[in-house]
Amino acid sequence: MIAAPVEEAPVVLPSVPADVAGRIDAAEKAVAVVEAAYPAQLRETEAAIAAAAGGNVDAVGEAEVQRSRLESLFLPLAVQSRVLDGVDDDLAGTAGGEALLARASALRARIADLEAVRDGI
Repeated sequence: MIAAPVEEAPVVLPSVPADVAGRIDAAEKAVAVVEAAYPAQLRETEAAIAAAAGGNVDAVGEAEVQRSRLESLFLPLAVQSRVLDGVDDDLAGTAGGEALLARASALRARIADLEAVRDGI
């Protein structure tokens, strides 16, 4: 006797978790804050470093303060990269997450650009 072929049930992928878009929105806002703030802080840091070139102790101290402010400005980028890692994990194997993956990818590129700025300072 020959068995009838068994029809396989279609694979139904889970839907995108409801909070993913909100997490991307929050990450975009955090990155935008860094993008908006770093040019002014960079100018302040460069001016303080130039003022410290004369060796004035107060100016040297101010240059260090400004350099620390500039460096700490970029700290949220690592946090947002981790958020995007979680987004990628949550979108893996889901249906309809392509647009969100594209947003996350574009945001990763913005973070990489900012990290390049930071590394060039």
